Amino acid sequence: MCCFIEGIDTTWTAALAKRRINEPTAIQRLVIPRILARENVFFRSATGTGKTFAYMLPLLQHLAAEQTLFTPQVIILAPTIELAAQIKHEFDFLTAGQKLKAHLLAGGANIVRQRRELKTEKHPIIIATPKRVLQLVEERKLNLTHLCYLVLDEADRFIARDHIDITRDFLRCLREECRIIACSATLSVQIYDKLRELTGAQGAFIETGEQEILRNAIEHLAVWSEGRQKRSALRSLIAALHAQRILVFASASTDVRVITADLQYHKIKARSLSGSETKQDRMRALDSFRRGQVHVLVSSDLAARGIDIPDITHVVCTDVPESADVYIHRAGRTARCGKRGTCISVGDEWELRRLAALEKKLKIIIYPKVLFSGRLYAPGELGYPEADPAVSHEPV
Repeated sequence: MCCFIEGIDTTWTAALAKRRINEPTAIQRLVIPRILARENVFFRSATGTGKTFAYMLPLLQHLAAEQTLFTPQVIILAPTIELAAQIKHEFDFLTAGQKLKAHLLAGGANIVRQRRELKTEKHPIIIATPKRVLQLVEERKLNLTHLCYLVLDEADRFIARDHIDITRDFLRCLREECRIIACSATLSVQIYDKLRELTGAQGAFIETGEQEILRNAIEHLAVWSEGRQKRSALRSLIAALHAQRILVFASASTDVRVITADLQYHKIKARSLSGSETKQDRMRALDSFRRGQVHVLVSSDLAARGIDIPDITHVVCTDVPESADVYIHRAGRTARCGKRGTCISVGDEWELRRLAALEKKLKIIIYPKVLFSGRLYAPGELGYPEADPAVSHEPV
């Protein structure tokens, strides 16, 4: 087997080969050598470009060379339970049959069991949500004396208002020598500066062509609908797509529940994913979606952050976000692992005007479409005036 990247043992690349991953992505080529060199690293790359393996492979390589693996040396923080569980799944995939093990310390799980496991099982890697891991550190159930690396996955979330205080409190617990690795598809230079200030870590800011997948692998469409007709338009759109896995986004948890209930009432196999549900319900929803037991998953933005389900062919946005970063994270749930995908925005006149601004900012082309008789058409196909490829944002 050829060398994946110099310094990464075939122990790990043999696992990657099982997924037909034989060549590193651009971001992996840039990041892995720096982590192997024990540098602080802050990096940005498009969703679906292998950021998790970019930091996990060199960290596993470091740990494999250590003799003392009875105390936490790496902590990987994720902003949501779902993302933490996904990272743990990827870790287990890489280390199958190896001695290296990891604790998953996520909020919503039984903390008594987590305390007991920390006492009886000494693993070198902790994968966690920030509030839970901070609680266990403050209870002195988790010793960070030998911690060498802290990874902030979806790092921009850790400086958001709902996370910043917990992030600060946790960083105070770290020893000065601890290296920082931070990544996100939307880690801007401004966020990089804030993270450096917050962590006190000096390190390189690495980025690749973050819009490459957004522009070249994802088809962007827009469908006009009045607000009160959106649920009906969504049902018609789902029927027209004939897709096995559709991820639907709504901004608010209330909207997620209402949309899901409406789809289920009309006999469409759908589940919901939002912060208002229990951890068990969210994990069951994700599992049934991955297994193909339901064809539609309706999610809030935060709940789906970083989630990797390779076979999502269509993302449908039932509203248009004001933030380009939110649009990038939504669209990036499709076109995974080298595949192509489609992102469809359903909006009224004002929302489609907002979509036009995102279109220009992200330098993408969004094509207007019309839903008619169970199919999607370009406006010219139905006798409407032919629209410019850029979204005109007039009702079509």
